[in-house]
Amino acid sequence: MSALLTIFRRECHGLATAPATHVVAAVFITLQGAAFVLALRPFLEAPQELTLVEMFFRGPMFWIPFLALFPLLTMRLLAEEQKLGTMEMLLTAPVRVREVVLAKFLATFVFYALLWVPNLIAFHLYHWISGQSLAYDPAGLWSAYAMVLAMGAMYLAVGCLASSLTLSQIGSGIIASCLLMVHFLLGYVPGRLGQMAPQVQSLFEYIHSDAHLRDAASGLWDSRPFVYYLTFAALLLTATGYSLNRRRWRS
Repeated sequence: MSALLTIFRRECHGLATAPATHVVAAVFITLQGAAFVLALRPFLEAPQELTLVEMFFRGPMFWIPFLALFPLLTMRLLAEEQKLGTMEMLLTAPVRVREVVLAKFLATFVFYALLWVPNLIAFHLYHWISGQSLAYDPAGLWSAYAMVLAMGAMYLAVGCLASSLTLSQIGSGIIASCLLMVHFLLGYVPGRLGQMAPQVQSLFEYIHSDAHLRDAASGLWDSRPFVYYLTFAALLLTATGYSLNRRRWRS
């Protein structure tokens, strides 16, 4: 546990002081603000049936920076250390591979969670200034944020695995981007291919990220997506550990 905490603090310090992470954070928060303004615009024209929470998390401007964020956060997480040889130095210390992977993942997840704080403040400020009941649904807001964090756990784990497979940051980013895009688009397969067998249809609906977030933003709490994202996050982190061990013994 002490080794995990040491690496965790080291990674948190690295994220807090790296210029690249500040650039990523600034761009992401700016795009979040743009998406928030676009979600607000219909309220200025006419009353809306959907709440601001639903309008924000259903907007197309939400998904573009959201999916692009994870490769940028994880592309150097393991690939750079392997390329520079610092990973071998780290693993020669009395520390296990799973502790290295978990510490790096947790540090990145904490940084990812903090990126949502400005957006949460914006929702509260708008509700406080406008006083509109439809602008802020507590059940929808908190279930949407819980879903975003659960999705983020799995998507960051995808990035960790991609970063363990290559020594190139760019290669890691490309692999993670492709995997995340394929996963996102799989949810739309039934709508494109038409009627499918009920078992196949339910499978695609089970992994439909957009549908999960839409339901969460409307206040519908379903435990199955959370189980799916967190289970796969654990499996992907386990696969990351195996990947690092395999590369370690081959070298």
